[in-house]
Amino acid sequence: RAVNIARLAPVSPGDELFSLIHLIGVTDDRNAVVIEDTTDAARFSTEQRAAFEELSMSAVLKYPIVVGARVAGALVVSEQTGSRSWSDGEVGLMEGFAREIGRALDHALAYQLQNQMVERLGVLDRSKNDFLSEVSRELRGPLASVLGYIELLTDEASETVTDEQRRMLGIVERNGEQLLELIADLLTMSKMEAGEFEPKLASVDLDRVIAQAWDAIAPAAANGGLTLQLNVEPGIELDGDEKQIERALRNILLNAVKFTPGGGRIDLFARVEGGEILLQVRDTGVGIAARELDDLFTRFFSASGVRRRETFGAGLGLYIVKQIVDGHAGSVSVASVLGHGSTFTMRFPVRPKHPSRRASDERLVRS
Repeated sequence: RAVNIARLAPVSPGDELFSLIHLIGVTDDRNAVVIEDTTDAARFSTEQRAAFEELSMSAVLKYPIVVGARVAGALVVSEQTGSRSWSDGEVGLMEGFAREIGRALDHALAYQLQNQMVERLGVLDRSKNDFLSEVSRELRGPLASVLGYIELLTDEASETVTDEQRRMLGIVERNGEQLLELIADLLTMSKMEAGEFEPKLASVDLDRVIAQAWDAIAPAAANGGLTLQLNVEPGIELDGDEKQIERALRNILLNAVKFTPGGGRIDLFARVEGGEILLQVRDTGVGIAARELDDLFTRFFSASGVRRRETFGAGLGLYIVKQIVDGHAGSVSVASVLGHGSTFTMRFPVRPKHPSRRASDERLVRS
């Protein structure tokens, strides 16, 4: 017996496959072709019988191989020593073989298509990241220049600017600073997705980090008529990237300032608790609906509410917070009641105090 897989790809006249295809009808419908005797003069012409003899086929059983919605080939079994009555079991066996081959080819084609799509999406994603990075850098320069000139114009020593003009320039300056913050968020996100935002671990003085973040949001809080309160346990140190941790804390504080109406209060707590360092920001703002809490740290998410629609931002601040905290083996969570404020909590592992303990932890992580 000989087994041949007849492809539907073009073949040259004179090729054995060419003769086989035309003899047993590989290109016909999806039914089996059962030939018990190739010398049957009532069924085959003289030329066909001669071709079968040349191919040494005295009996033939063929079953199509279907891939997706098309016939992609056929599985052919032939008897070379005489006529043969093909049993139902043999036909069923061929059907099973053909079906499994078709299924395997279908999976292989789907896998190939999936890989091609993933590759294309990767190219598009890299192009998007490159575009965001380049545009962000190009926008920062002119915007910084605009803010610089606004600062010169609003200098108290400037006698050519009226109080009303100074007020309007102040509005322009605040909006420009918000736009600069948005550009920084876009640039940070593009670095994160390009794998260029790995934390540079070193000993971090948390008092200094908190002071820097607190000073950064203090003017905005004062303009909004908000009360700020620090509750910081002194002398806390951790291993981390100081700039990234300060960025995460500043983003949460800015979020609290944005969504807390005038006369409200923002509290910042820092303490060691249960083997972890807790940084907690509590506000008396508009709060967040329970149905939106799960999406709060995703990209470009903006919660509903009148005040939230009035605030400026692309929904990247809390996404960046989560990426930074996750990169430090920590966690971030939020508890909120709509209309009664929110509490954001970042948790970081306590800085190891003994080298032997640190080595043991590293071995555990590796294992």
